Amino acid sequence: MLAWIGVAAGQAQPVRFQGNVAAGSVFRKEIGHGLVFLLKPTEGGWSIAVEPAAGLEGSGCKDNFASVIGVPLRGFREVDLGPGYDNSAREAMALTPRDVDFVLTGEDCKREEERRNRLIWPSQYTQKEVEEAQAKFATSEAGKLVLKILDSKVAPSGTLVDCKDYGKVERIKFEVVVTFPKKG
Repeated sequence: MLAWIGVAAGQAQPVRFQGNVAAGSVFRKEIGHGLVFLLKPTEGGWSIAVEPAAGLEGSGCKDNFASVIGVPLRGFREVDLGPGYDNSAREAMALTPRDVDFVLTGEDCKREEERRNRLIWPSQYTQKEVEEAQAKFATSEAGKLVLKILDSKVAPSGTLVDCKDYGKVERIKFEVVVTFPKKG
């Protein structure tokens, strides 16, 4: 019993917060370790992002720290909070909680971005480079965030795609728990 208490005491406390965001607005919250949690507006919803507090410029990475190790590599992903890839806005809001891993540094982001690119466009790389990317993808030290949608408002978008209105998310209320890896 005492050993368990010592392990639990050695772990960093998770970062917990709630938020609300309306269509077209950005939500931003510092989460520690020089990083920020963001909800970035997309067509009909938001995308979950983790970036350096100072922004991506200078990080060496073109994509956000969550997208570079997000799976699947193509299509609808955990970071998508809106309609797309045959999911309506209502269906997207029903997919909760969202478990999202993110790298912690610009160096890791750049490394994972390269691995991801090799997996998405394998014909542009040697077989050895693709195999290495397969073996090492998403092995960088990572944090984890869990976003739970508490409430949302979905409305028709007014745009038909293949004779269907996938809708849009007008607002969401959510809670987030962020954990970082324990330092040795």
